[in-house]
Amino acid sequence: MRRICGALAIGVLALAPLSAHGQQPGAPADSRASELIAQSSAEGVFEAQPSDQVIVVRHARSGLVCRLDPDNRNRLIIFPQAARGEDVACDSTDGTESVTLYATRLSFEVTPQQLIEGAVTAIRERFPDARELPLADAPDSPPLVQSAQFMVTRDGAPYYTRVTVALVGPWVIKLRYTLAAPDADAAQRGEAASNRIWNATLSELAQQPL
Repeated sequence: MRRICGALAIGVLALAPLSAHGQQPGAPADSRASELIAQSSAEGVFEAQPSDQVIVVRHARSGLVCRLDPDNRNRLIIFPQAARGEDVACDSTDGTESVTLYATRLSFEVTPQQLIEGAVTAIRERFPDARELPLADAPDSPPLVQSAQFMVTRDGAPYYTRVTVALVGPWVIKLRYTLAAPDADAAQRGEAASNRIWNATLSELAQQPL
């Protein structure tokens, strides 16, 4: 299989330092969504959605909805390796917790197992000390969804990190979640939080008109 490129091969963007976009404090969340789209040169790729509390943007082609905390450092990414809008991500961090959602339309056939193997390889290359954690049993999990989670060390500190991928129609949807985790309880909180984010993302994606 050809090497999976762009967002799918890297798979560690959520762990990289972020450059914050300057969002005006006190502005309504929907106006901040429009501002974020403009700052990211993502017009025509992401759409601002109405919201009173959080920044909400929708990737027009896949229907992926991203909900971003206005107090976080947020960015929208359009990867240049693919046609515009065919490989994108939304990224949010408060310095302790990082969430990145990807939507990618591939030009070749791939299985969820191949996707997760590529993402896991990228994590292990970035973090040689990565220690894989067992996943909670999920007998009802759709076969087109694959996950892996790890404890890694970054800048001398322990972090919980997870990758989950799914095939949704012609789109690959991926979550990268990372949380500073000094102990086992923090890692469990990271797993629970990433589960909630993933389940909400797929649920909302299923309701989006394409």
